[in-house]
Amino acid sequence: MAKRIYQQTAIKWALVIGLIIGSPVFLYFAYSNDIGSITITNKNWTDFCNATSWDNPADAPCETYIDFCVNEDTFWYPVDYDPYGRSTPYGFDPNVKDWKIYRSWGKGWREIPLTIPCTGTWCGGKRNIPALYSVAWRKDKCYSTKILAIKNNPDDDIFWSFGDFDPYWYGYNVTKLCQWKTETRQVYGYVTYEYTCNAPYIPKWNQAIETAGCFEEVWHSSNSSWTQEKLFEHHYDYGYPANKTMYWVLRELIGTENVTVCAYLDGFQISNKIIKSS
Repeated sequence: MAKRIYQQTAIKWALVIGLIIGSPVFLYFAYSNDIGSITITNKNWTDFCNATSWDNPADAPCETYIDFCVNEDTFWYPVDYDPYGRSTPYGFDPNVKDWKIYRSWGKGWREIPLTIPCTGTWCGGKRNIPALYSVAWRKDKCYSTKILAIKNNPDDDIFWSFGDFDPYWYGYNVTKLCQWKTETRQVYGYVTYEYTCNAPYIPKWNQAIETAGCFEEVWHSSNSSWTQEKLFEHHYDYGYPANKTMYWVLRELIGTENVTVCAYLDGFQISNKIIKSS
């Protein structure tokens, strides 16, 4: 059963449980995770950021990365759209001047505006066919997303509660003083698969549920009739009926890497001041 997420619904939920959310995009994540339509599998963020403009490359924008898998089709609607005409006052963190959300797309990132309806495949819709929702997260698929934000003042400290984890963006540079060690971790990535239904076989596309298949015509002499028997069928992320090829993307284990991690925290250095752990 699909879940349709409107900002007003999520605001009412946040007010009941007392969450403080830094921007509408985090509210959507928190609510979707709480109702079970998505499962957050990984998250991390930069501790320090000072950008107050998108235009200055010397400043550091605030960043948060969230990976999640989808338990049922989930639709996020534009932040200023509500089908029931509701309007609930809610104060997002005033230190967030602006924010953007991106999803991984090929070898880079593609922005998904949550202020307008979806107009393409990168946001889960149909090419050049506007939808009411801003983005559709599809059941049984996993996604990597990136959220960027800028502040009103570079030294603002931004904290908010977000269900099972609490992002924070400091206005001063915090460095961990650690005893370091090396660990081997699994590396996951997105692998693209393709299938082409060549002649004499017959391709069939079902755009409503985003599946495509390849069928063979079989003659039955017993009753002098033809039937079409399925050779292959699969969900697709994008495809080209003209060349009879479908593509789908899966998140898979692609290798391992050695990473340096903090085995024991000795303390913090905040600007030039050192704070030791007890």
